[in-house]
Amino acid sequence: MSKILEQWVNGNGFPDTLVIDGHVHVGDWPHAATFKSIDEAVASSVEYLDTNGIKAFCALSGGYMMGLTDYHLGNDALLTIWERLPDRLIPFMCVNANDTPKNILAELKRMYAAGVRCIKLINHYQEEYPGDGPNLMVLYEFAAANKMLIINHSWSESEIGKIAVRFPGIDFIFAHYSGGHQDTVLKTYG
Repeated sequence: MSKILEQWVNGNGFPDTLVIDGHVHVGDWPHAATFKSIDEAVASSVEYLDTNGIKAFCALSGGYMMGLTDYHLGNDALLTIWERLPDRLIPFMCVNANDTPKNILAELKRMYAAGVRCIKLINHYQEEYPGDGPNLMVLYEFAAANKMLIINHSWSESEIGKIAVRFPGIDFIFAHYSGGHQDTVLKTYG
């Protein structure tokens, strides 16, 4: 067993190791709330981080990015939590791919002005909007111009192929690696 794993198994966290949790959801979910208040979200986050020896976490705005929900509410909650945990939270804003390009661009500008530099897409759960659809092209153009990182629940090989060629300066992250087409994409564009 590695020293790092042994330390963690023995309840000693990750000494001398920077640990960042790259995929945490905060906010209300469509079917159940993950917390009752911002205060509870902050306290729960700190307890989770400290208990597990995690220095910071990449926070995604919970269920407000699913379906046809109001993603502005999730982004607002994210900003409020970030204000209280500025050294421990890395915010990933979201949009609904089915919204108009004008509204998507306005939210990108608002969140960028607030200091957010990362985007979470989950277009597959937003009426299966295509990852290379015209509404998201506005988002990719803004992200490329402003050097923003983008994580997506999933892109098809065809979608990420088109996007990666058109926007080579963007760092794209697959939120869920399942092998298969991601291997081909990584070898081709990685």
